[in-house]
Amino acid sequence: MEIFSNLMRCIERNQAELLKVMEEKQKTAERQAEEFIKELEQENTELTRRTTELEQLSHTEDHLHLLQIYPSLCRPPHTQDWTHITINPHLSVETLRRALSQLQETLTEEMVDVTLDPDTANPELVLSDDGKQVKPWRQETESP
Repeated sequence: MEIFSNLMRCIERNQAELLKVMEEKQKTAERQAEEFIKELEQENTELTRRTTELEQLSHTEDHLHLLQIYPSLCRPPHTQDWTHITINPHLSVETLRRALSQLQETLTEEMVDVTLDPDTANPELVLSDDGKQVKPWRQETESP
């Protein structure tokens, strides 16, 4: 029974480590996404402001003013290069798959072949003939 307890502790420890790693990765991804959203909102605000300004200038009769600010209108607004940003929807699944594979490898390394001794086993248990399986012993009550 001690082996099973050790195995359970190992599984629980690995599960806790896996959850911790996954939570850290999720928090990092969420922070990064929040930063991207802020940058996009700022760019959107700037582009909206510029669109409004251009719309107003398109209706002006002051051609001299339009020619004076023309160079600034021709410059594209500063925006972030978003082409390097990729979103992988399978990232968490891949991470989970790797972690489970690592857990399986750890369990395989720590598993041992167990044979229980019928002389030292709890009398409440029934052992299989090969001593590798156990089930609770139930005394059947006779009906009158």
